[in-house]
Amino acid sequence: MFRAYTDSELIALVKSNEVKAFDELYRRYFNKLYNHAYEKLHDRFMAQETVQDLFVEFWQKRHEIEISQSVPAYLFISIRNLAINQLKKQLAYQKHTEKFSLLKGDSTNETNEQIAINDLQESYHQALAHLPEKCREVFTLSRNGYSNVEIAEKLGISPKTVEQHITKALRIMRLLLKTHMNLLWLFLFVK
Repeated sequence: MFRAYTDSELIALVKSNEVKAFDELYRRYFNKLYNHAYEKLHDRFMAQETVQDLFVEFWQKRHEIEISQSVPAYLFISIRNLAINQLKKQLAYQKHTEKFSLLKGDSTNETNEQIAINDLQESYHQALAHLPEKCREVFTLSRNGYSNVEIAEKLGISPKTVEQHITKALRIMRLLLKTHMNLLWLFLFVK
């Protein structure tokens, strides 16, 4: 029925809510617009979605649309603009996806580092528990900021004895934590 109508006549009927006129425009231009969109997007699904979006928007704004050039020119410029917007969205999505995977990778590295640090802390406390009681007490005080003289006064022993306990504790701790020291060096110096 509407096949004999010109594009301008169809547009006038679409503006007056004539669905059959809209269907005729759709039938007349869908394949041409699809091919044009596909040339820009190189993706069949996106090309089809873009053409569908154009016609949906065309129908929704049918009362406002003013076409100063030919209908085909209007439609092809519109589809080109929609394709460009689609490409921009795709690039933005890829950019955000890449950022996310980098952040996820950083997060994975941070998680692995945190696990290694927790493991090191646990091993440190286990090694500390292996020290003789007096040696452990002196060593713990020294690591909490007390000087050798302060520790000596607090525990009623000579500063030389404090030094001996600290030296002994360090030797034992070094042996017990040897495997973890390599990990610690990696975390501290290899980044």
